[in-house]
Amino acid sequence: MYEGALEIHLTVNSWAADRLDAFAGERAIKVSRIELDHGKFRSQPMLTVELTGSLEDAEQRVVQLRRELAAARLQAVRVKVETAPWNRDVPATDEQAREDLYFEHHIKVRLPAGNVARRLAITTLAREHGARVSRNARRVLEDGTEERFVTQRCFGVGRETSRLRLAALVSALGDGGFEVLEVEEEYVVVDDNLGLDAGWMDRPAKNAGPSYSDLIDARVARELSYDGDDFPDTFVPLVPSAGVRQHAVFEPALKQFTNAFKTGQPAFADPIRAERWAQARTAVRNHVLDVIARSPWAPNLVLRGSATLPAWLGDTAREPGDLDFVVTPHSLGANSPRTCTTPSGSPKSPCDGHCSGRFSTPPTTPGLQASTPRRHWN
Repeated sequence: MYEGALEIHLTVNSWAADRLDAFAGERAIKVSRIELDHGKFRSQPMLTVELTGSLEDAEQRVVQLRRELAAARLQAVRVKVETAPWNRDVPATDEQAREDLYFEHHIKVRLPAGNVARRLAITTLAREHGARVSRNARRVLEDGTEERFVTQRCFGVGRETSRLRLAALVSALGDGGFEVLEVEEEYVVVDDNLGLDAGWMDRPAKNAGPSYSDLIDARVARELSYDGDDFPDTFVPLVPSAGVRQHAVFEPALKQFTNAFKTGQPAFADPIRAERWAQARTAVRNHVLDVIARSPWAPNLVLRGSATLPAWLGDTAREPGDLDFVVTPHSLGANSPRTCTTPSGSPKSPCDGHCSGRFSTPPTTPGLQASTPRRHWN
């Protein structure tokens, strides 16, 4: 079955990636270092072997490769076998399709290097079409640009349907100003470990219904319509508007509230607005750090968390969503007199010995509006 051109992908444990190069070099096998943009197993070293034959021939080759990998103290954690979409055994219609097999589309896109806003924009656009983003870590371009792969999977459908979905995705990428370099279309006839993509691209359940994010958003809207009061003071959602989506996100640090949510990062249809928002957030963060650094509190605060990652990872560090500090010395308590002052040293509003007063500041990004905070200073 599936007689013709076939391609085998064997994914190996990421901790063994360094030894995989030698193994592949001895056998003239192609090696890729796939990095997913998120997920439980983001680093996926992979071998690729091409052959002409049947599915049975491919399965025999897999058995042989598994034995050789084991002898080299390498473990294959996933096997995929793909065929060309025009293979005579590939389903043309939805009625002919199997629920457990899928078409896979890979769209290679060029991005400006280090442009976080464009990365966010392509991730958002891909998700709207059931696709996800990854890259080949071994490929470095000399012209200062980056390549990303947008991967789309279409389970339980025929090629007619899958090609319509692919065309819609390619069109959306073009409309979004992304340079499409290459488009690949494949049919996956074996995938023995879909779980390796957990958190990146989970197989959609049949008739899955609303997503978790949609259910949370519905709950928040319902609570706000009741004038629910048990929200953190920092929860200030954007006013709904065309071209921007923002979900409520559960925040464990706020679990003392019945509605322990923070506002998630907004996703913009317009990449210019996305970049403008990212620049504004960076400017605000830098301003806050500058104010704190020049305040009397500076000797007592140690910056921790994701804001410090650029010191180790440079431009590859993720953009921090908040600022975390450790307060020293440990004897300085939450109700100490000194903690009842602002970073500038001026007193806060009266707190009766309990510093529970908070404030909410609407975003000042041009083109965005914030709903009026329900509570300000006590």
